[in-house]
Amino acid sequence: MSIYRSLFMSVLLLISQSAQGQVTATVLEMQQQQGEQQRNFSLYLSQDSVANLNEQQQLQELFDRSTKTLYVLDYQQQNYRSFSLPKAKIYADALQAMFAKFEKKLEQLPESQRQKQADRLNQFFNGGKDGRIVKSQYNATAQQGQFAGVSCDWYEIHEQQELKGRTCIANPSSIKNGTALLEMLQTMNEIYSLVIGSVQGKLHLNIPNNPMAPLAKLGKIPLNIERQASGLEMQLISVQEVSVEKSVFSLPENFTEVIDDIAAPAVP
Repeated sequence: MSIYRSLFMSVLLLISQSAQGQVTATVLEMQQQQGEQQRNFSLYLSQDSVANLNEQQQLQELFDRSTKTLYVLDYQQQNYRSFSLPKAKIYADALQAMFAKFEKKLEQLPESQRQKQADRLNQFFNGGKDGRIVKSQYNATAQQGQFAGVSCDWYEIHEQQELKGRTCIANPSSIKNGTALLEMLQTMNEIYSLVIGSVQGKLHLNIPNNPMAPLAKLGKIPLNIERQASGLEMQLISVQEVSVEKSVFSLPENFTEVIDDIAAPAVP
């Protein structure tokens, strides 16, 4: 086969893929271990989006870079919720207004009843837990690592001066479309911090955060996370570039969006 015929066939293949609605994506295969529970998931990175798929290849989260919006899907309810910084700001303002109103009511109660009502609110948001958010500090070490052929730098994770684990983080440029993943993690962490910060010093909202997200403030993406206290281990298993259907980066057509009333959460 001549070189011209080979080039011609390659062009035809690209045209065929385009016609079928395919796009080239970088796929990060991740493994997470929490105690005895293990789960694998895949992060599909394109220039415009990030899709998080579970082991059954079901879309769990979708990030749109153009709007910096995160979509979280619920397959039982066949719906999804959208999260963005503007929406989080509205929710945070509503939480602050609610707590201000509640604290004003507490001041009007006899002292013997104040703690009882405060405990009810803590039970509502926290399941009765009294824990407070502890910020992690990341200290660089002189060690380097490598996962799936991608180089990274080891950092120690400290909380209140105690060593809690370590992580190996990489420059986003070391993975094609890695900047898209970094922006997704940064957006997730900013949303989480904004909502949690709105009630800091009052309650600890029991809202889970992606363990990769807080590390995004370092401007890099984690390839490995080890946290001894919680028994969490997460690491990159493989990296590959593949052609996938554009539908991988689309919300399912039969899903509907849940429109939350974020004017003010109800208080029991």
